[in-house]
Amino acid sequence: MIHHIRILVIGLAVGLSLIFEGLQTFSKYRALARTTTKRIRDISTGEINGQIVGARQKDLVESFIHDEICFAIPDSRKNSKIYHPHSGLTLKRGQEILAKDWVTCYLSMVRGEDCT
Repeated sequence: MIHHIRILVIGLAVGLSLIFEGLQTFSKYRALARTTTKRIRDISTGEINGQIVGARQKDLVESFIHDEICFAIPDSRKNSKIYHPHSGLTLKRGQEILAKDWVTCYLSMVRGEDCT
């Protein structure tokens, strides 16, 4: 009987140590994910004339570019709630703007101009 209790206690201790080790590993990955997310956020934000430009502004540009691409399509759904395009844009050019030059597009958009 005592032998069975010892085996049970050892098994419980091993099980608890595995759980604890798993929690430590999870905590390390969670901290790494937080750090990586912060770095990505830092990279994706910038400052123009003292104004922070980041993910929210890029979301606005993405909606605006969508509306420019779909400009000539009748009854197309409009994504941009604040800024509205005056002319169309090709899909290829829209992708180029989003990949390389979205900040310039944002500044044009705020001035009431289209992204070209």
